[in-house]
Amino acid sequence: MNLMGWIKLAAIAALFVLGCTFAWFVINDDAAPNILVAAAVVAGIVGVAAGIFLLLFGWVIVEEYVRIT
Repeated sequence: MNLMGWIKLAAIAALFVLGCTFAWFVINDDAAPNILVAAAVVAGIVGVAAGIFLLLFGWVIVEEYVRIT
């Protein structure tokens, strides 16, 4: 795996951990104020969407980057 592949994998893993952390806050809503829970829901949805986007289209971005450089 090349460097861009490792970077993509690390980004997906970070988004997954971020989404799980925010999901934990949503499930344990007694541990957080309501505004934090609302922000967690939005950030979790964005994190999951970004992870899916990277899985589906990450290779296109990497190929374009390699072609340009």
